[in-house]
Amino acid sequence: MKNNKNIFTIILFCIAVLVLTACTDNSNEETNASDDEDEENFVTIGAGSTGGVYFPLATGVAQIISDDVDNVNATASSTGGSEDNVSLLSSGDETLGLADMSVSLNAYEGDVPELRGIYVGYANVFHIITHDDSIETLEDLEGKRVAVGPTGSGTANMSEKIFTDLGIWDDIDTEYLTHDQETQDLADGRIDAAAYSIAVPGTSVEEYFNTNDGHFVAFTDEQINDFLEKNPDHVEYTIESGTYPKQENEVKTVGVKAALVTMEDTDEQLVYDITKTLLDDDRDLSEFHPAGAEFNFEDALDGMEIPLHEGAKRYFEENDHPDL
Repeated sequence: MKNNKNIFTIILFCIAVLVLTACTDNSNEETNASDDEDEENFVTIGAGSTGGVYFPLATGVAQIISDDVDNVNATASSTGGSEDNVSLLSSGDETLGLADMSVSLNAYEGDVPELRGIYVGYANVFHIITHDDSIETLEDLEGKRVAVGPTGSGTANMSEKIFTDLGIWDDIDTEYLTHDQETQDLADGRIDAAAYSIAVPGTSVEEYFNTNDGHFVAFTDEQINDFLEKNPDHVEYTIESGTYPKQENEVKTVGVKAALVTMEDTDEQLVYDITKTLLDDDRDLSEFHPAGAEFNFEDALDGMEIPLHEGAKRYFEENDHPDL
C-alpha cells in the first residue's frame, strides 16, 4: 500500500512538471512573438544634396512614416542623388531611395535587376542657367565651364545624355558640384553655366535669381523631339514665364519622373505599411516641398517603368488603382 502511494506521488509530480514546462514554453513563445511585433524597424532613405528637392521630400517621407507607421524609425540621408541612391540600395546601405525613372530603368535593366518601385511623383525638370550673354543656345555651351550636378546624381546623368546627344559633351569643361555649390560658383563667376534636374520651382535656381542676373538656356522643338525619340522615358516640359524671379519668357525643356524605390527583398509588410501611410495619410509631402503634391494616389503609377515591390503592389491592388 505504501509503495502504491509512493508511485502515485511520483506520477503526480511528473504531471506537474510537464504542465509547468508546457506553460513556460507557451509563455516564452508569446513573449518572443510580442518582442517580434514590438521590434523597431530602422529605415534609411537616400535623398540628394541639401540644395535640391530630394532632400526635403525624403525628410518628409521619414517624418511621416516615423510618426504614423508602428515601430518604424526613419531618417533621410544626404547623398549624391539618383545614381548614388540606387548604388546604396544595392549594397544594403539604404532601405528606400529617391531616384529618377531613367536612372532606375537603367539600373533595373543592368546591374541591379532587383530594384523595385513603390510609386512615382513629380518630374525632375532640366534647367540650364547662365550669366554669360554669349550663351544663347545649348550649343553655345561648347568650350564653357558647366556645372552638371553632383557625381552620381540624376542631374549628372541627364546632363551627359543631353550634351552627348548634342555632340558637345566632350567639349564642355564639366564640374561636378552639389546644387548649393554650383549656385554659389555661378554667382561668383567660377563657372559659366549650371545644370539642375529638379522639381519646379527649384530652390537653388530661385536663390540664384533672387540676387543675381542671368537667364535660362532653352531647348528648340527639334532638340526636344530628337531627344525624346532616343529617350522615351523622359517627357517634354515647359517652365512657364514668371515661375522664377526675373524670368520673362517660358522655357522649353525636358524632364523625367522621380520615384520612391527599394530592393526586392525589403520586407513586404513594411513596404505595404509605408505605401499605405504615404498615400492614405491626412498629411502629404507638399508640407515639405510643393513638388510633394505630385506624389499622390491618382498619379502614383504614371510613368513607372520598373516592377512594383510586392508590398506596394498589394496596396494598389486592394485599392483598384486604374493603372495597375
